[in-house]
Amino acid sequence: MRKQDRRNFVLGTLVVALCAGSGPALGQTAVFEVVNDTRLVLQYRAGSGFQGRLETTPPARIAPGDTARLTLDAGYPTSQGGGFRYGDGAGRECDFGALRLYRAGAGWGHPTIRATPRGDIRCRAEIVRFDDGGDFTIRFFAE
Repeated sequence: MRKQDRRNFVLGTLVVALCAGSGPALGQTAVFEVVNDTRLVLQYRAGSGFQGRLETTPPARIAPGDTARLTLDAGYPTSQGGGFRYGDGAGRECDFGALRLYRAGAGWGHPTIRATPRGDIRCRAEIVRFDDGGDFTIRFFAE
């Protein structure tokens, strides 16, 4: 191999190695827990914008006092999350959502959460945990 060819090969290998290590790896997990603290049977109404693959199917119903757990394996290297709704079918509904973004040079940001009520119901969300690797857990409450 000529000297110039060797130099180009080494530079090319270095560029590939640097690019491969410059961003987040896929495989982050987002866990969404839905706590039904109402006297209502909550029904799954819709899901939207899931960025990855749900490992668990959202239960069609959550009985009063029960908790459902959804696990999402991230499918995008720079964002993860999604939204979904649970309600009683009579106008009371919680619109839940969570999003976490990755920015080059800054890493994974703090999760952004949403719990919007419709009708006569209270909805809230809390961040249970998140780590530098991109994994996070959010607990959503219907009250």
